[in-house]
Amino acid sequence: MKVTLILLLFVVPGQLFSYSVNDIEQLMQKSKYFYENSVTTYYSFTILQEKHGSKLRGKERVRLFFKKPNNQYYQFMKGKFEGLRASYMPNRDGKEHFLAKETGFRGMLGVKSWGFDSIIKKVLYPHVYDVNQYHIGFIIYEGLRLYNLAKKKGTVAIIFAGDVYDKLLKKKMFKITFQLSDNPKDGFPYYRADYFIDKKNSLPLHVVLYDFDGSIKAYYSFVTMKLNPVISDSIFDLHNDPPKPLLPDPKFDD
Repeated sequence: MKVTLILLLFVVPGQLFSYSVNDIEQLMQKSKYFYENSVTTYYSFTILQEKHGSKLRGKERVRLFFKKPNNQYYQFMKGKFEGLRASYMPNRDGKEHFLAKETGFRGMLGVKSWGFDSIIKKVLYPHVYDVNQYHIGFIIYEGLRLYNLAKKKGTVAIIFAGDVYDKLLKKKMFKITFQLSDNPKDGFPYYRADYFIDKKNSLPLHVVLYDFDGSIKAYYSFVTMKLNPVISDSIFDLHNDPPKPLLPDPKFDD
């Protein structure tokens, strides 16, 4: 079985760095290890943009509270779904449902339980929980799963690995760009991915996914993140008032 190896060389005075397919897998495993062993809760202000069907939707800005094992709360700020709140608790919702509450006219429904496969849900909330993308743990696990699958198929290739300055996060990150496959028939959900990994905690705080035509399929950026804050279960109850943010919301020109 042939695995494409593109060795990338970065020359620093007195040092020589090269990154292979196995090296990148180890970096991704390091992200997984840190998440599993050093993160119990987190709060983040997340910016995301996703393609649904063939259309790339507008940017969304989301306050995100997370508590293991998999309790999630989302409050949509500026964007098309501004005012929407959604939450998921495995012990409360099982595997097939989540809760949502809106403002305005739709808010008259109050707190509503939706099935993931509901036709109405797919019209109202095409973005919520279809693949659980917003959660950084999912990004880590799914990225590693697809990477190892591409490695097994012999289609994975490393395109870039090195330090870059992330303008959105406003700090230096370690960027890896890998190709899963250039053939849609191989069954991968996207062609290529950019992972911007925090050098302090190994978490991928900015991820960009590319479709097979080279266009952006989705991106997720955890612009601010607070690790292991105290998060009460009451936050995930949408009957309660929206929780206060644990960090100031970042400011953007748009």
